[in-house]
Amino acid sequence: MTLWGDTIEEFSTWYGFSDEYKEDRERSQSDWAAKARRADTSAPYVNEFRHVGRNDPCPCGSGKKYKKCCLAA
Repeated sequence: MTLWGDTIEEFSTWYGFSDEYKEDRERSQSDWAAKARRADTSAPYVNEFRHVGRNDPCPCGSGKKYKKCCLAA
């Protein structure tokens, strides 16, 4: 039984198993939810590169083809 007691005692000192950790997690989740509610979703997303083909020059001005430059981003 001392093995389990030592293990439980050791885990109780770790931050991940503490009450402080649980409170921090709850606080960060509620902060994230509040930010998501405040986000302005009224404006639709506009693709700035919708007119650019894969083999066209990249509009960023690098001189490369769009597929080799900004397509992945």
